[in-house]
Amino acid sequence: MISIKDLRDWIATKITGTIYPQFTDMNNPENIGVYLRDTGDKSQALSSLSDHELRYYKAIVHWSTNIGTAEAKAKELAALFNNKTETINGKSCIFTLERQPTCLGRTDKLIWEYLVLFRIIEED
Repeated sequence: MISIKDLRDWIATKITGTIYPQFTDMNNPENIGVYLRDTGDKSQALSSLSDHELRYYKAIVHWSTNIGTAEAKAKELAALFNNKTETINGKSCIFTLERQPTCLGRTDKLIWEYLVLFRIIEED
């Protein structure tokens, strides 16, 4: 199973910017936090005969005081997860974007935030 750090490291090779595992830095006006989502269930095998596991993630794109810049960064990130297959740490991962990025609004420091929801089917 890939770790959240492995996922963060892989994303960092694909797009520019500061990316954190399980953290968003509210003091940095341009960063992305990638989180393992708690869906209430443990990660699950797709079937009893499966060697693949389904896991849910979210990313918070905390980016810029300009909404256009923030939306563009969120779309850039979302494109990584839009029905793509990639290899991370030697494991095949199938990414599925659950929906287009959603604007969460601005922080008290006027930084725009977007939510990106995705899931990964990974080799076990």
